[in-house]
Amino acid sequence: MGQALGIKFRPYQLEALSHMVQATRGIIQHPTGSGKTLIAAAIAGFIGRQTLYVVPTIDLLNQTYDVFCKIFGEERIGKIGDGKEKYSEINIAVVNSLYNLLQSDRVMIEFQRTEVLIYDEAHHVSFGPNFLKLNIWLESALSINAYWRFGFTATPGKPGSPERRALEMAFGRVIHEYTYEDAVKEGYILQPQIHFYSYNHGDKTGKSWQESQKEMHLSPGRNKLIKDIAMRYKNRGKAVLVIVNRVDFHGRALEKLFNGQCKFIHGNVKSDIRKEALKSLEVDKDFVMISTVSGEGIDIPSLDVILRASGGKSKRRSIQELGRVVRIASGKKSALLVDIFDCDYAMKKGKKVDGYLTKHSRERKKAYESLNFLVEMK
Repeated sequence: MGQALGIKFRPYQLEALSHMVQATRGIIQHPTGSGKTLIAAAIAGFIGRQTLYVVPTIDLLNQTYDVFCKIFGEERIGKIGDGKEKYSEINIAVVNSLYNLLQSDRVMIEFQRTEVLIYDEAHHVSFGPNFLKLNIWLESALSINAYWRFGFTATPGKPGSPERRALEMAFGRVIHEYTYEDAVKEGYILQPQIHFYSYNHGDKTGKSWQESQKEMHLSPGRNKLIKDIAMRYKNRGKAVLVIVNRVDFHGRALEKLFNGQCKFIHGNVKSDIRKEALKSLEVDKDFVMISTVSGEGIDIPSLDVILRASGGKSKRRSIQELGRVVRIASGKKSALLVDIFDCDYAMKKGKKVDGYLTKHSRERKKAYESLNFLVEMK
């Protein structure tokens, strides 16, 4: 299979492909950076039927399209999203564009020819509030009547959880698992260092978690700490990515604080400019990259340091963003993830209790530790 496509597969990739051929559907649980795109390309090429490959973002759409074009040739690859609507044997689609097009009878006929459905970052498949509605990922998956169905994710959720049930509704059970621990042991990704820097926000009594998080993002002291850490590693010749989840009051504030020593890319920046900025980080480490769009699926192997500035408690997001930095690249010897352990408290019946920020920080720490990685408190 690999020889026909000019790809040399790793043993666990061949094992996954064997399971996929036999099962015809299922979830492939592999860590970020382990080569899921090549497995997807191989199964599409092996089956040889009309294929739809679904991704979450425009950046990942363009990145995947380029990879598939190199393997199969541009004439065999379609592209749906980023202003394009081109159909061929293997179609790469960004989920929002796919969902919108599925509302059209004309396009629905086109997609009903699909026999192989593949979802990247498939953990986005979920039920809506109170299980009364499907999100666009799940609704789109169930609208495509493909026989072969596969979902790739590092984080499928616990067995029996709502997240896992939604995935299984779309793709079936987990048919192959390869862990971060396995990948590090076998030398396919780097063993990451994980450093938490504490920052004390004080009393947040009476604040909702949304109010606490907004104040956290606006904190001059915390933002200065983020800048100082990022610049320390940038000045050591490291490629540094700062991940934020708000453009308006957080990303902009950090951009101003870096005073010309950073590039800030987000969803409102044109895709070709984002692509060029991400590519420049591969060769030019003389700036810090700040981004809202590089947390998932984006391949920057030379990235040395990720600084998670967004906070939050999501285990999935924490693990996905960790995966951005562990990829192996020529000359790269280490991978570092830096997070901020935000501390706050609230008064309850005359006693201090942990605030939302403290609780969220602990959840992120538990997420990293669940992968059996050492977390150091600074």
